[in-house]
Amino acid sequence: MHSSPRPLTGRRSIPSQSGCHARFRARFLEVIRPIHEDFNAFLEANGEAAYPRGQFQHEIADWGIIPTMLAGQSHTSGRLLHVGAGGQLECGIWRCTPGKWSCHVTRDKFCHFLAGRCTYEHESGEIIEIEPDTVAFFQQDWKGVCTVHETVTKIYMIR
Repeated sequence: MHSSPRPLTGRRSIPSQSGCHARFRARFLEVIRPIHEDFNAFLEANGEAAYPRGQFQHEIADWGIIPTMLAGQSHTSGRLLHVGAGGQLECGIWRCTPGKWSCHVTRDKFCHFLAGRCTYEHESGEIIEIEPDTVAFFQQDWKGVCTVHETVTKIYMIR
């Protein structure tokens, strides 16, 4: 997800095209298709229905309000799909309504956003704009602010 950032009011911003950085669009499609197919195979092997890219059809549970809110009241819901031995690996579906909060990623997290729009701003000033079909990786100890503009839904994997 790194590209040549362009200045935006003194901050760095990563440009996007159709939810993916233009420079990496071909590579994105090459990488995400197999991940999507593997994820669908995982769902089917565990008795879950596969989903079309960009959509999610399963029921999800109420996970409450984000505890580190800065503005608004982002309400989260989700569905845990898998937890590895010792809780070291986790994957699931996560949905969040609009709002703004402090964010600290305590373990590596891979995300494929299916719907909505949000902005992640790292404490260094780097901006990551999220829209449907964006793939993002947040390294352990990533810190910043998340602003959800339109309710987002993502598939995530934490290690």
